[in-house]
Amino acid sequence: MKSLRIQSLAALTLALLSALAGPVAAYSSLFGSLAAYVPGLFFTVLVMRRIGSDSEAFLRTAVLAEFGKLTLTGVLCTEWLAVARTSPLVNTSGTICRT
Repeated sequence: MKSLRIQSLAALTLALLSALAGPVAAYSSLFGSLAAYVPGLFFTVLVMRRIGSDSEAFLRTAVLAEFGKLTLTGVLCTEWLAVARTSPLVNTSGTICRT
């Protein structure tokens, strides 16, 4: 829980600093942060359900969840760059900030 607060604070700080460069930079930073948060949450929910089960099922779930997380991150970044006309540099910095 503490790491989530720290990551959220870092994302908001980056968005506020990016706002100095303009509104596109600010929402690009927020979208970049979400592009890391949502897939990470997806991964956590899937893997946490398998804790305590046999190791083969856990490993299979972890591998599939990681593949899904990477795919979802790529899709979100691509969509937000294309649809929302976000700044690629700031979007990437927001994603890195949340990782």
